[in-house]
Amino acid sequence: MKLQEQITRIHEMMGVIKEESEQPILNKFGEKYYIDWDENYGNSFKLVHTPEGAQTGGEWNPDLISIVTPENANAWYKWEELPEEKLMGWKENWDNIQKTALAVHKYNQIVRSML
Repeated sequence: MKLQEQITRIHEMMGVIKEESEQPILNKFGEKYYIDWDENYGNSFKLVHTPEGAQTGGEWNPDLISIVTPENANAWYKWEELPEEKLMGWKENWDNIQKTALAVHKYNQIVRSML
């Protein structure tokens, strides 16, 4: 497999490739869904250590974290989940993260898993 094919496969696996026109999935009121941490963590999304083979560009970063959904079956079942003590910081800041830092394609993956 050529390098570009490998990169494309990894991006697809991680859900990083998206159409430029992708819009967030909205509820019947035309608003973004609220992603409740307690109801959805472990069911619709998880935080995992991104393994070396899935990281692109630059030097390998052992602390790189990915948000994965069941849509990313390989990552969901095989990548190492963050330990509880590291999850606490994410949980405490989840409302702000989902409002300001969660990419549309990742938000949409989580919402599709919730529905």
